[in-house]
Amino acid sequence: MKLFSENKFKELAKIRDKLCMTIYIPTSRAGKRVLEGEGKIRLRNQLKKVEKMLDQKGLDNKEREQFMEPVVALLDDHVLWHHLSDCLVIFRTSKMMTFHTLPIETEEMTYMSDRLYLTPLIPLINGVCRFFILSLNQNNVKFFEGTRYSIADVYIEDIMPQRLAETERFTEKERSLQHHSSGGTVYHGQGKNKDYKEIELENFLREVDKGMMKMLHDEDAPLVIAATPNVASSFMKICSYPHVHKRFITGNHEGVNRTVLHEKALRVLQPVLDTGKLSILRNYKKLQTKGKTTAGVWNSLPKALDGRVEALLINKTSKDIFGYYEEKTHSVSPASKSKVSDPSDAENLSHMAIINTINNGGKVYMVDDRQMPVNHTRMCAILRY
Repeated sequence: MKLFSENKFKELAKIRDKLCMTIYIPTSRAGKRVLEGEGKIRLRNQLKKVEKMLDQKGLDNKEREQFMEPVVALLDDHVLWHHLSDCLVIFRTSKMMTFHTLPIETEEMTYMSDRLYLTPLIPLINGVCRFFILSLNQNNVKFFEGTRYSIADVYIEDIMPQRLAETERFTEKERSLQHHSSGGTVYHGQGKNKDYKEIELENFLREVDKGMMKMLHDEDAPLVIAATPNVASSFMKICSYPHVHKRFITGNHEGVNRTVLHEKALRVLQPVLDTGKLSILRNYKKLQTKGKTTAGVWNSLPKALDGRVEALLINKTSKDIFGYYEEKTHSVSPASKSKVSDPSDAENLSHMAIINTINNGGKVYMVDDRQMPVNHTRMCAILRY
C-alpha cells in the first residue's frame, strides 16, 4: 500500500467530468474471505450497478464497455487481490482510472456523478485521525499507516534500505560523488570517538530518514518509532520529520504481528489522537456566543465556499444532503423528496462543503452523533471570521 496524501485528495477533488464513477468495497487482508474471493464478488456486484447507471445515462454497448474495461480488468489483477487492506476504492472518469487499497472502514457503494466521491477518505487526510509507525532495527525496517481502527503496511522497498546490509545500495551514488570530489569515502557524522559500527548504524539510519521524508515531506500526522532504546534514540537525533512523537514503542519488533504494533502505538498516541477533536468541540462551545459558528448545511455550505470555515464537523450517522447551489445569489435549496432518492441532477451539498473546506485549508472531522455540539445536526462549522 502507498500513502494517500492530502495533496492526492485535493487532486481528485478538482476533477469534473460528465462521468465520474467511485466504487468503495470493504476488503479483508487475509483469511477465509480472501481465499473465497469475497472482494471480487463485491466488485462484480458493483459493476452490475455501474452498467445500469451508464445505461440510464444513454451510453450504448460499446461506450459502456470502453468505460468499464479498465475496472473489469482489476478482477484479474492477482497482485491487487493479494495485497489488500481494509478498503478498495476505484475512481474512474472518461479520461482516467485509478484505485487505492486503504486502511479505512466504509460501506460498500457505487457513486456516479460529475465529481468523484471522497467523503469516506476524510480519516486519511486528517492528521489527528491517522498516524505512522516506523518499526526499525538493523535487520528489518517496516513502515505502517494507521488510524484508530486499522493499520496497513506501506510500500518502502524502493526508497529506503530494509536492513543495515542494504545501506550500500542506497549510498553508492552519493559516495561515488564524494569520492570524485574529495579523493575518498566520507562517512556522515563521523567523529573521533566513533567506531566503525556506530558510523555504519548512523549511515543506515540517515538513509532510512531520507527515504521516509520522500513520503512524509508534506504530512503532519504523528509518527511513532518502534525500536530498541539505542536505535530509537540514535534515530531521534537525526530524524527530519517534525511530527515524530517523543515517546517510542520499546523493543525489537521484527516478526511481530502488525496488530500488536497497532495496539502499542494507540497506547502511546492516545493523548494526541484525542486532543485535536476534543479541542475543536470545546472551541465550538466558546465561539458559539461570539457568532463564529454555524450549524446545518444550508448555513455552512456558503461559508465553506467563501473559504471562511476553519473546521467542519460532520455527523457520522447522517446521510448526504442533496440540493442545489445558486452561484449568483449564493443560496442553497433542498432537492425534492423524489430527487433525494434519485439525485442525478441535484448536487451533493454535504460533499461540496467538505471539498471546499479542505481546499481552503480547513479541517474536517467525522463526529459521533452524541458529540455534535448542536443536537442531531448533520453539520456544524467553526468560522475564521
